[in-house]
Amino acid sequence: MLGARVSLPQIILMLIAAALMIALNTYVQKTSTGRAMRSIALDMTGSLLMGINVNAVITKTFSLAQIVESHRYLESNQQIGKIVVTV
Repeated sequence: MLGARVSLPQIILMLIAAALMIALNTYVQKTSTGRAMRSIALDMTGSLLMGINVNAVITKTFSLAQIVESHRYLESNQQIGKIVVTV
């Protein structure tokens, strides 16, 4: 027996992380915005020529990245329900 201990907050954070990964994958694979993200990643000029608003998609992509990063911050500090502001 290895004796690893996993607390309830850690289990909750792992479940939230798994749910976020599934949601992100579904978003990128199933939505028109996700299709546009993949298109821009492959060929930005071609995407512009096809009428994709590249700036709007890039803005949405960065917003989505901030949401994922905020979860990573909470997970690394194991802060559930608390926001810690340091100056």
